[in-house]
Amino acid sequence: MAFTTSPTANFATSPVALAPIELPGKVNYHMAMNPELSSGIKAAKDFLSGTLEKANGFNKRRGMVDERITRGMNEHQIVLLADKIGEETTIGYEKAKSALATSTANVEARLELRVALTPTANAAEIRSVMRAMKPAERSAALAAAFEAGDKEILGAVVSSPAFIHGCDPEQVTTLREVYNRKVAYVEHSELDEHRKATRYLEDSFPALGSWKARLYRGTKNHAAKFAENKAIMASYGIDISDD
Repeated sequence: MAFTTSPTANFATSPVALAPIELPGKVNYHMAMNPELSSGIKAAKDFLSGTLEKANGFNKRRGMVDERITRGMNEHQIVLLADKIGEETTIGYEKAKSALATSTANVEARLELRVALTPTANAAEIRSVMRAMKPAERSAALAAAFEAGDKEILGAVVSSPAFIHGCDPEQVTTLREVYNRKVAYVEHSELDEHRKATRYLEDSFPALGSWKARLYRGTKNHAAKFAENKAIMASYGIDISDD
């Protein structure tokens, strides 16, 4: 097949090279993901890096001109390819998100097993005593329990809502984070990496939505396709612009 990057003499009917569609830089977040930690992180990394490869391939096709077909046919082929890439991106994102959520839940379960802060038979009494304390005393007692690694007290507190034991929820969250990191360092480090991967994947969602809406630039389908994708993103509370 003979391709060129310039139009033929018959400008009205001959294909023209279309400008590339820049892929958002946030897709490069995959470079900070460690796929060796879990299948979920690998799925997220592969999705983002694979999308980047598809984008580069799509841009090459937009710049190609087959002088044996009309401009309309060239645009039709590009639209079909844009439809395919857009659908694959949507499906790929959801699969990666699901796989990452499953892996994250597995790490959380391993961490909970390692920490083992389960309430004992004395849990109700401990909560009652804590609730009867003054705020400053309660805060000091809770901090001391975390420092000493008193699992009986900690299990009673972390397994119930704040109104039952009276402890400050933010203090409980902070101290538990410190405690988890101390007694389950490996699992907590892995959880940090999974949370980071999740954040990166979620951050890419608006950018990918905007990118998919712009895949049709230079074709007669662009306005309709952009409006369609804009409406989809609006359903997620995300506004995209055609810039």
